[in-house]
Amino acid sequence: MTSTKQHIPVSERQEARRSAPVVRLSQFQRMMLEWDKIHPYNAVHALSLEGRADVFGLQEAVRCACRAAGVSELVVDAARGTCIYQPFEDIQIRELSGGRSTEHALRAVIREEMNKPFPAGPHFPLRWIVFDDTANDAHYLVLAYHHVAADGYSIQALLALVLRHILGLSPPGGDSVLHPPRLNHGHLYGRGSHRLGHVRSLAGAVRQYFKLRRAHRMREDRSGLSETEFLSRSAPGGTLDRLREVCKAEGAGLNDVFLAALATALAQLTPARRTHRRRRKIAVATVLSNRRLASEDLSDVFGVYIRDAAVLIDKPDAGIRGVLSQVVPQSRRFKRLHVSVEPSWRFLFVQYLWPALRIPHSEASYRKVFPLCAGVSTVSVDATRFGEAMGCVRRYVRACPPGPAMPMLLAPTLASGRLEFGLVFRSAYLNEAQGQELLDLLVDALGELAG
Repeated sequence: MTSTKQHIPVSERQEARRSAPVVRLSQFQRMMLEWDKIHPYNAVHALSLEGRADVFGLQEAVRCACRAAGVSELVVDAARGTCIYQPFEDIQIRELSGGRSTEHALRAVIREEMNKPFPAGPHFPLRWIVFDDTANDAHYLVLAYHHVAADGYSIQALLALVLRHILGLSPPGGDSVLHPPRLNHGHLYGRGSHRLGHVRSLAGAVRQYFKLRRAHRMREDRSGLSETEFLSRSAPGGTLDRLREVCKAEGAGLNDVFLAALATALAQLTPARRTHRRRRKIAVATVLSNRRLASEDLSDVFGVYIRDAAVLIDKPDAGIRGVLSQVVPQSRRFKRLHVSVEPSWRFLFVQYLWPALRIPHSEASYRKVFPLCAGVSTVSVDATRFGEAMGCVRRYVRACPPGPAMPMLLAPTLASGRLEFGLVFRSAYLNEAQGQELLDLLVDALGELAG
């Protein structure tokens, strides 16, 4: 374990803490804090980079990038729904011994980081790990982060800043491309009165509940402890280009295609669902960015600006094209500008209705009320952010938390023409063989769609 320390006088630290700006958490971030009580709500980005790791150079690059983005020690006040970033003294880089079984090492690191909680008190919300891939003259840089502090877009931008520092490259325009979080989410979207937004979202929560009552529930094995597991898969070369052509022809987005492929794979993996008296449909969730909906430019802001949406597939056994035709209309509706961003319907459901109905805050309650089979979180890596540094990136893999409402989450990552899938799943719902089978079925469905 190596670290970079900033020697800040005690009096200066105390003064900085008193004057640290208070950042108001979004409803989705507050929901993340609720999920954190049940299972660590962490995410991971992992990059395979050319050459051996320069740990000391990485330390300095991380320090500079975090300082530019305003990322320091995080203090969360869950009761008030706020947080502050106060000065930090130490950044730790965990260096693992290199070896030839890099796939096994990568999977083990990601699994460990997904299951290891961040401290409840003041803490640095990022964990950095590096290890060499001696067989390929490369190394892996793994960044695990507390999801309440950042979304995938922020982490991508932070990693780009780190790589440019390591390589001595100037950022585009000669200026920093990442800035501290906005203080207040409430004034970013201009969706009318706060009270009216609560009423509409709560009504939407009730509608969603009744809509999902016909959705399939994945069978849970309650005989042991449910850990978070991880698997990854690289799509065959050329898949991404062919899928883009399909999207253009079908009027769909790539995220729509991944939702359809996942639902199709799940339909094949759950044959008993077809004979169920009532629950034959499949519900999947997706993550959408709020950045383009804001009244301010959030493209260079560190923080969490996302929401989720549920897609119900009435006929999951219709084949990949049939399922895609069911996904696209729902996806278009979610992306319309007039769709409410704040507050989160699920947060209001848990915050207000659960106590009134005496529903316990547990994983079982989430699965009963929100029977989602899986989720999709797609990230397209912005090569312009990385600039020349993108040439050093051989592979980009992500792992995202499913939360208590879903047994699994698929994280497709598009980078430099490559398509990588990271699958995070609970061991109580899938074993490793079933996870591998799901990825096989997913890739087969995409291959069928891409022709």
